[in-house]
Amino acid sequence: MLLILPLFVLLPCSIIATTMEDLPPDNFVSGINELRRKYAKQYNVPNMHELMWSEDLLNILKPLDWSASWLYSEITWRDTDFQSYEAELSQIEMDAIDFSKKTPEEVTKAIEDGSTGTMKRMELINPLQRFIACSPKSKKGAVLFVCIVGTEGSFTLFDTTGQSTSIPGSQCHRRYTGCGRITRTSYKCYI
Repeated sequence: MLLILPLFVLLPCSIIATTMEDLPPDNFVSGINELRRKYAKQYNVPNMHELMWSEDLLNILKPLDWSASWLYSEITWRDTDFQSYEAELSQIEMDAIDFSKKTPEEVTKAIEDGSTGTMKRMELINPLQRFIACSPKSKKGAVLFVCIVGTEGSFTLFDTTGQSTSIPGSQCHRRYTGCGRITRTSYKCYI
């Protein structure tokens, strides 16, 4: 009995350490949101939502075996994975720049191809997504960092031609504010 007692004392410490290691750096989600804000303004995106950290999505993500496929993916969330948080923000921006150079036909084909899989880093700038959770996962002996975004199971991209005349922030979810202005609330629609 006395041998088991120290185990219970140390157990909470290991749970806390594991939880802290699983979380992305503080600037990761805010960096993604800054990119989302930039694209909302640059491309006149009427419905670009701020991504909010979601413990519910994290609870979905943590038990997933990243080497398997899931039937419930692409119903209420989508995913992407990458090698490190540090390099990811610049990679997202590079991918978005490359994607914006595609013809409308190439964009349509890429979205159709990604409808049964993932659009990789582009998932993080899908304007309709409102929530995010990230955690390390093992796949074929390597550690990947995985983010899932929700609540949309399909990929939607804003008009990348630069021809949109929409007003940024004018068509966001009803719980979001900011249509035409930035306000102090827990949810933001980017303008």
